Amino acid sequence: GATLNYSGPFSGSVPLGDVEKFSIAGVPPGTFTFTVTQTNAGGTSAPSNSVALTFNGTCAGTVQPPTNFQAFKSG
Repeated sequence: GATLNYSGPFSGSVPLGDVEKFSIAGVPPGTFTFTVTQTNAGGTSAPSNSVALTFNGTCAGTVQPPTNFQAFKSG
């Protein structure tokens, strides 16, 4: 399954599964870098291209789905 990996003021990962929303409690201010990996019987993929997000204050609540987001499958 898919896993969201993040690093910044603290690091970790969130198994995404088949969901549209997820949450990470107590996100402090700072810049975080996010990547996604996929795991199956063949192993774990290389990380996706990274995305950096900066949070100016402590975040609370559920992450909302992005708007105007496009994803493409190759291969």
